[in-house]
Amino acid sequence: MTKFPARAILLLALSAIFYPALAQEATRIQGDPSRISGTVVSAASGSPLAGARVSITDVKDRKNQRTLLTGDDGHFSFPHVPPGKYSLVAARRGFLTAAYDQHEAFATAIVTGIGLDTENLTLRLQPSAMLSGKILDEADEPVREANVTLYRQDHRLGINRIQRFEDEATDDQGSYEFSFLPPGTYFVSVKATPWYAVHPPGHDAQNGQVTLVDPSLDVLYPITYYQDSTDPDDALPIPIRGGDHLEVTLHLTPSPALHLRFHVEGNDFSMPSLQQRGLDGTEPVGTYGAQLVSPGEWEMSGIAAGRYSISLPSQDPSNANWSQLDMDFTSDGEEFDTTKAAPNGSVKVQVAMIGGGAPPDTLSLQLVSPEGRFVSGNQMDAKGIVNLPNVPPGQYRFDAVGSKRYSVISVSDHGRKSGNTVTVRTGTATEVTVTIAEGTVNLEGFAQKDGKPMSGVMVVLVPQQPEANRELFRRDQSDLDGSFVLRDIAPGTYTVVAIENGWDLDWSEPAVIAYYLKRGQTVTISPGNKGSQNLPSRVEVQSK
Repeated sequence: MTKFPARAILLLALSAIFYPALAQEATRIQGDPSRISGTVVSAASGSPLAGARVSITDVKDRKNQRTLLTGDDGHFSFPHVPPGKYSLVAARRGFLTAAYDQHEAFATAIVTGIGLDTENLTLRLQPSAMLSGKILDEADEPVREANVTLYRQDHRLGINRIQRFEDEATDDQGSYEFSFLPPGTYFVSVKATPWYAVHPPGHDAQNGQVTLVDPSLDVLYPITYYQDSTDPDDALPIPIRGGDHLEVTLHLTPSPALHLRFHVEGNDFSMPSLQQRGLDGTEPVGTYGAQLVSPGEWEMSGIAAGRYSISLPSQDPSNANWSQLDMDFTSDGEEFDTTKAAPNGSVKVQVAMIGGGAPPDTLSLQLVSPEGRFVSGNQMDAKGIVNLPNVPPGQYRFDAVGSKRYSVISVSDHGRKSGNTVTVRTGTATEVTVTIAEGTVNLEGFAQKDGKPMSGVMVVLVPQQPEANRELFRRDQSDLDGSFVLRDIAPGTYTVVAIENGWDLDWSEPAVIAYYLKRGQTVTISPGNKGSQNLPSRVEVQSK
């Protein structure tokens, strides 16, 4: 046994009184080499997986890595592992690569040298899933070159969103396939054009004649969602578990194509553009045979009935802001006056650093909707100004993007602070000052339950006024010894909470997280602090 000087022993004893976590950490210094071993199994069936490639990597020295293959019983064993923290990862054909107890991008590190059980680990791999099917027309014939879009419910921002996941084109049999899918809830939409469709203009600009065709040919397929709905609100979710091989077939039904006229301001040749609401925002709509039939009058063919957003370019070349108008298209031959469309606004941002100093040269600012969707963004110029033209009316939050991690601390409109949000009004040029801070502090702590360290729990750093400061949230997952690190924190006052099985919670929603804040631990990050900061006591794990 290694002997320590009496003074060192005294310091360790005092540390155990004032910061118990250090006493546990101290044994790591003199701990013997440990063994990391366990079994790789299928998360779906629990059966052991032979031939899985397993690796351990020192989290402080990524070059320090060891790799092996599991035996017929799925077992792996790394002997003589020095004290430290190691990521444990496994991969196998037909399964999704995963780290130990992985949730989203987080996982639990294996801690050796402090007396924890590291020899009976179970590493679960999800079998990859597949979603395939066919796109069929009204005659149950395959639709070639249809664009099939796969969406997935996303919870990484602590709110439930639907995000575009992947796109695929159908083959000559009308078939599509999405492979290597992780478990989750998915949606499917399809865009296609009837092979026989024609959309003659209602007005021939050259000879003034009208071209007539059989109405059964002047049709289109509206954007269609599973299960054969043209309304995104009626899209049927598709739950997918590990190993599922699901088949989803969509049937397309033709609708009469509308021929519409739009009266626009001015005599230029800028055509209005159309967008239609989709699952994750708006979808651009293609128009066939669009033509300027007279000064200030556009005709568009091949449009499905429904509600649309119309965007119109400004008549002033120096003005980058477009105008927008929402309209319902219901019948053929309708005419719309767009000259009264409401112009978008713009935002001019003066960037300031908390505590003074010059902002980083590479900084960019983004406007993000309450649903987490990107709206506008631009890079800061040499004067510390970010110009964001052509912003639709609404309330948005700022995200700061740079070579390091930055957070928006406050938004000030002529001295009036409004958290981290800005309200853009129709046709208005808004000027604000955005104060940012570099995340310079890593907050370290331990999660425990009933007096014992607990691994695999979600740890959340919650800012004051969470709804207006979503960018200041930080998360981590506790390691085998209950330790966690919340990284790149900007100055401010926060509450740290640890939640067992909380990964599917709407953790960034104030009404949800408020329940856990009562038993959380408050911490203040002072301006100018850098490096690591320790929580004064352990964070008690709360049940979901």
